[in-house]
Amino acid sequence: MSIFRPQYTIDTVYNLNPVTLKKMGIKTVFSDLDNTLVAWNQKETLKKISQLRNRLNQHEISLVVISNNKYERVNKILEPLGIEFIASAKKPFKKNLVKAMAQDGVTPAESLMIGDQILTDILAGNSAGMKTALVKPLIKSDGWHTWLNRLVEKFILGCLNSKEKITYQEDLHEQ
Repeated sequence: MSIFRPQYTIDTVYNLNPVTLKKMGIKTVFSDLDNTLVAWNQKETLKKISQLRNRLNQHEISLVVISNNKYERVNKILEPLGIEFIASAKKPFKKNLVKAMAQDGVTPAESLMIGDQILTDILAGNSAGMKTALVKPLIKSDGWHTWLNRLVEKFILGCLNSKEKITYQEDLHEQ
């Protein structure tokens, strides 16, 4: 079950502190898109994504989005912001995370994978040897294809919590 355990749990990706990330040796934050950076059912870009990217960039930390969603949706949101991404990433498979790390010139130790799903984001990041952070979904509802994942995640969370309770913190430095 340890392959499913995130190393960190925080309320939201928008609380990431670039100074803390630098101290951890993080050079690239790889983030999920839907329900992590933007509500899954939202079509327009968010100013918050741009602000997050700018905060990270000020500390020489890259933001790269790794999404299982289709290219059209991911591109529509991120292309106007100039944020690198891989769409149709096929998480939980690690292949595209490894590819993204190579493209960004970082090692797993210099990478953080952050997302709202254990079965995709956390499993992929852990499989690739990256640091991982689970965030609370931005909204309670999910697309139809995520519903089954959430049921399985409830079971996994129950198993993980029986050994050591997972609690969400405001930022990484509190853990």
